[in-house]
Amino acid sequence: METVNSLDATLYVLLSLLLGYSLIYTNLLRRGEENVIFKYVMYVGMPALAFTSLSKVQLDMGFLRASLSYALSMALISLSIFLLSKVLGWGRERAYLLILIANFGNTGFFGIPFVSLAFGQGKPLQLSIFLWVLTFLFASFVCIPMLESLRGGSSAIRALRNPLLISVAFGLSASILKLSLPQPISLFLDSLASTASPLALISIGASIPGLSSIRKSKISLFLLKTFISPTLSMIIGLILHLEIIELSVLVIMSAMPVAIFLGVFSNEYEFYKEEVVAQIALTSILAPIYLNLWLYLLSAL
Repeated sequence: METVNSLDATLYVLLSLLLGYSLIYTNLLRRGEENVIFKYVMYVGMPALAFTSLSKVQLDMGFLRASLSYALSMALISLSIFLLSKVLGWGRERAYLLILIANFGNTGFFGIPFVSLAFGQGKPLQLSIFLWVLTFLFASFVCIPMLESLRGGSSAIRALRNPLLISVAFGLSASILKLSLPQPISLFLDSLASTASPLALISIGASIPGLSSIRKSKISLFLLKTFISPTLSMIIGLILHLEIIELSVLVIMSAMPVAIFLGVFSNEYEFYKEEVVAQIALTSILAPIYLNLWLYLLSAL
């Protein structure tokens, strides 16, 4: 397996999260103002990173198998939870909570920076963006409609207008057509892309709720996100004979902390707010530890 700069990546992530949390703790940023950073990353930094990375990608069977593994993992774990809920008599809301916790990881703001630092800027970064796209599509066309169904709302077709998905489409088109941008525009996009990773992690640190919320977390939900979901992805990846670097990115992305966006959704839909916030805090804070355990396990394969 290629050398993984896990220590460098871990320290970078910890320092970025600590900086974001410190900005809120010292009132240099007030609660709510971190949304400015969040929106910049969402609508400027990440789209630029997605375009510059994917415009250079070379699609191959490894990418397709890894993407299929990720999609199958989300589908199988969702189906298993749904069937188990029928057998055990869980309510629809409880089943939805488990499905969202298991699958809706912070693959964009946390996963892409972590993978780029741990594995490098080439194929691993490109694959991480592919898997983020699948997470985004899952959130847009499965998660939101599920939550909407609880209050009789509509689906989330408007998500197709998101700048991140648009930048992915343009990046892939540029790669397939082998298009190159003028040098000034390329440099401009590269400079924007370079801001995405650090600001994404800082925004997460600023968004982490108080440590007191961790007391409300449930170990079963934590294990579902950090152990069961990535284990299933690893098994599927092994069955599909992924190369070790592809398998590693797949598993690490599957193990990403619960997405900050899920906290936004839970607040909007009045959906298990305390449990969701607790899992966001717990998985984000402990991510540098359990992600390194996964990296150690993968390095032994």
